[in-house]
Order: sequence, then structure tokens, then C-alpha cells
Amino acid sequence: MAKPSKNPEAGAHHLAHEIRMLRRAWAQQSEPLAYTAWFVHCRNLMKFFADKGQDDEILVRHYLDGVEAEWKRGIAGITKPAKYGPYWGAVDKLAAHLTWDRTDPKWAAFPPSAEITEYLLGLSGLLMRILPPERVVWFGGVQLL
Repeated sequence: MAKPSKNPEAGAHHLAHEIRMLRRAWAQQSEPLAYTAWFVHCRNLMKFFADKGQDDEILVRHYLDGVEAEWKRGIAGITKPAKYGPYWGAVDKLAAHLTWDRTDPKWAAFPPSAEITEYLLGLSGLLMRILPPERVVWFGGVQLL
């Protein structure tokens, strides 16, 4: 079976879905389904913006062709939340793995976070602002700004 091509246009609607779902999950976090969804979509966007992953993962670098300098300037002006590193472990454990580690009381200190949500949505907005209009349309009207 052939591997799918790394076509940023084809992946854009998946990224747009993650962005929309993170925003919706945050807005409805008191609902159990939205609470869990926040961790899933937060994890996916953290991984996307970390720009490190397996060969088959959609990463921010796949969208930066021709706008790398603008991206670097933009992210230099955005402060990463202090708890971003610890949240990386939390979203991984609380979203994707049903393990005994979830029973550890330490995870109670990691509810859905406004600061992490705003940071990821800010990076998403930056990406949309620096992309040329012909590439922004790939995202199907994701309302970020």
C-alpha cells in the first residue's frame, strides 16, 4: 500500500479541525466529553507546533515553505507558558494512554489550561497570518482571528 503524500493542502483541514476542536473543548470544558477532548486536541497541537515527530505526522514545518523567517520572528515574540513542559506529560497521559499512572494524584494539578489554550491558539493565529492567502483557504474558514 502506498504512503500518502505529504501534501500540506490535504492536511490543512485536519489541522483546522484540531484548532476548532481545541477552542470548542476549552469553551465547554465543564462537560466530561469536552474535558477529555481538550487533552486530545491540546496534545495534537502541542506535537504539531513542537515540529518533531514520526515521519507520518503533520508538523508545522510542512506549512512554512517561504514563510520560515516570518514564523521565527513571530514565535520569538510569543512567550511559552511556564507550565508548558509539565503539561506535555499531562496531555500525553491524560489523553492518549489508559494507564495506572492516571490514578496518580499529581495529575489533579493539570486541568485544562487557559494559558496553554491561548498559547496554542496564538501560534495557530500566527500561522494563519503569515501564510499567503492562497494557502490560508486550504483551512476551510478556520476562524482564528
